[in-house]
Amino acid sequence: MKRFIVRSVRAILAVKELIPFILFKMLVLQQLSNLSDEEVEFQVNDRRSFEEFVGLSVMNDIPDVITVTFYSARLRKTKVIDELFEMFESYRRDQGELATRWME
Repeated sequence: MKRFIVRSVRAILAVKELIPFILFKMLVLQQLSNLSDEEVEFQVNDRRSFEEFVGLSVMNDIPDVITVTFYSARLRKTKVIDELFEMFESYRRDQGELATRWME
């Protein structure tokens, strides 16, 4: 029983560590597809390709619109969002893909 509890707690903590990465991927989809916060939540729920891109499956809970809005606002407030998207654009350029600039 103790092992099960320890494994469960570790699994929960691992998921919580991934949430910022999942939310950032949702912001990438939002930017590339020109979606509102509500629309990106809907599309990740609706489209299997969006769901796979953010790293979720049918069995996972998808972050809701309030979480996406809060995360985006927090990144803007701390002025980290531009740096994150610049890193993402740099990665895409290195991969030979056309990067789309983050619009405020």
